[in-house]
Amino acid sequence: MIPIRIILISINVLSTVFSIYSSINAWKRREKAGLVAIFLSLSMACTAIYAFGYTMELASNTLSQILFWVKIEHLGIEFIAPTWFLFTLCLTGRQKILTPERIIIFFIIPLGILLAVLTNRFHLNPQLTANAPFPTLSYTRGLIAWIGIGTVCFYLILSLIFFSTMYLRAVPTFRKQALIFALGSLFPLIGMIITATSSSLYNLDLAPLSLNISGIFFIIGFRRLQILDIVPLARDIVFEGMEDSVLVFDNDERLVDFNPQAKKIFPEIRDSSVGITAKTIFGTYSSLMQLIRAGYKKTINLQIGKSTYRCTMLPLYDPQKKFVGKVITLQDYTEVEKMVKQLSDLATLDYLTGIYNRRHFYDLANKEIARAERMNKPLSLILLDLDDFKSINDTYGHSAGDAVLRFMVNLFAQRLRKYDVIGRFGGDEFLILLPETEITTAKALAGKLRDLLEKSTIPFEGQTFKVTACFGVANAIFHQTSPFEDLVRRADKAVYEAKDNGRNQVFVDSTNIVVNRKN
Repeated sequence: MIPIRIILISINVLSTVFSIYSSINAWKRREKAGLVAIFLSLSMACTAIYAFGYTMELASNTLSQILFWVKIEHLGIEFIAPTWFLFTLCLTGRQKILTPERIIIFFIIPLGILLAVLTNRFHLNPQLTANAPFPTLSYTRGLIAWIGIGTVCFYLILSLIFFSTMYLRAVPTFRKQALIFALGSLFPLIGMIITATSSSLYNLDLAPLSLNISGIFFIIGFRRLQILDIVPLARDIVFEGMEDSVLVFDNDERLVDFNPQAKKIFPEIRDSSVGITAKTIFGTYSSLMQLIRAGYKKTINLQIGKSTYRCTMLPLYDPQKKFVGKVITLQDYTEVEKMVKQLSDLATLDYLTGIYNRRHFYDLANKEIARAERMNKPLSLILLDLDDFKSINDTYGHSAGDAVLRFMVNLFAQRLRKYDVIGRFGGDEFLILLPETEITTAKALAGKLRDLLEKSTIPFEGQTFKVTACFGVANAIFHQTSPFEDLVRRADKAVYEAKDNGRNQVFVDSTNIVVNRKN
């Protein structure tokens, strides 16, 4: 045999072995890496078929033998590029766009080309190359052949672009892996272009040789860089499956990755958002931008619509402790916040009327009294008790009584100032605290509330009720040891005086009609 023939056959045998090795190694990692490993393994398996077929083609001596092995080659050739491109999409974080329907689309043209090869419509005017030292195939490329070449080049060019972009944007730890895959796309593309332009010696197919070079890079990657072992595991299994939303930024505040949950929160995020600055995407979220720009671990609450998210920013460092980016996680805090509010309401609000309960009202009142005394401002209290409320409960039931209480609270709340405080004292008794209010003004307000209640008709299940109440008014005496307890006691005493005088009355505590303020 001619020496150059032996060399070419040996090179293609090595290419076959390298491709099989790469396919097996990728397949072993499928449980960790998922689709990334599966598509890479399939691409390398197709490369092995191609390289083996071309090895046998080089060893053939007749045109019929060569054409047979060419058909075997195309069983691998047509599927190398689409499986490699699917691998590229998955590894560079674009697997979000993949659906079963779209994956099928990638294989339509390759399947058509394969059919043309098997039916002898691809290689037009096949013949042995003239003046070649050993039998090689020459043929005329028709439209189908150029479509096949164009499809392969298109997939390889896109893969090269995506891996080059990945290399430029990757943190230093992962750049070597990105470089391996970029070169894995570059060398087959060069071999394809040389072969397609008939620039190779004796019409030799240089694609297997270029794939052999890529195989060497992959072997280095598997053995030394542990490609597919860590990154896809984190990226495809952990990262994509997290319930929390995750945003990853580089040290220039460019978005470099995100998971599907983040897209549900931020409609501004697109699959093409990778590489765009945070300000461009999230500029309207001022608190989020402050978090992104923070130089240390930080947590905030972010309100988006009716939802609340607990956002945490963690700096990213490479093994050399160099700052390389930031990770922001967003945990849906809405239900937790609702629960906290419900617990707070249970501790502070009356369950029936929705106003402050007695304990919380007392806390607020003591603070207001302290403020009034410090600022030398008047403060008054109205205590009211419904007249003959028990008869409504006894006659119509407690539901009717509850409806009366809710109606009265809503009626009075509309007439109070925003800084007045209303609370339930107990049963059918209620307290209204009036900051910065002289007792004469408080008495006038109590009279208006009494008249308003007397004239109101309360509906309940097809019936109506009319109720009245007695009002006791008192003002704060600041020199008392317990001014609020004394204030309530005097207002309560005034209520009883009102009831003793015929009900539906307003009585003012006579202890100190003029506010006793410090001079």
